[in-house]
Amino acid sequence: MITIKDLIAKIRTRLRDESEGEFRFRDSELLDALNTAYLDLNYQFKLNIKKYTKQVSQTDNVLQTNKMFLSFEKAYLNNTPLSFKAYDEKAKTLQISSFSDFQSLIILPSTAANGTLEVFVNESVKLEMDSILSSGDFLENALIFSVLISIFQIESNESNLQRVGFYENLYKKETDRLRALISGTKEARSFQTYFNY
Repeated sequence: MITIKDLIAKIRTRLRDESEGEFRFRDSELLDALNTAYLDLNYQFKLNIKKYTKQVSQTDNVLQTNKMFLSFEKAYLNNTPLSFKAYDEKAKTLQISSFSDFQSLIILPSTAANGTLEVFVNESVKLEMDSILSSGDFLENALIFSVLISIFQIESNESNLQRVGFYENLYKKETDRLRALISGTKEARSFQTYFNY
């Protein structure tokens, strides 16, 4: 776990922006860049999957999520998988659709909405100065590199553009490493036996 304040301190160290009272970058600027970085990583790696359950009926076929979701993952109506399709109020086959607010999902056709709806979505998260990231240690380098890329783009001089390229390479390497780690935890391991080598 890591606090946002700790992350901002580490970013300031890399920026050589450590003279309190004379900071070149406001906390709010760094927090905005952190939120953008975390939103991107959350989307890429599906870091905030939430499950919603609701009893639906013909007259109550809309599920409202607490926050905007970045991606729809899966849904079941009475343990039967639902297809996620574009909203079509004249739909004939059972499906789930999203409204443009990315917080509302609807079962169509409404006449088929009857039973227990289970929905899994990847929700967005807004970081605050007092936030604690439970996955922060895992994401620390990627977050720092992404913030530095954003910050160095503010002043577009040659030196900063070189730094942007440097941190983009580091960010790519770090996200590739994270992708490999996450993939390794999700996929079944293959074991060598006498019969398969």
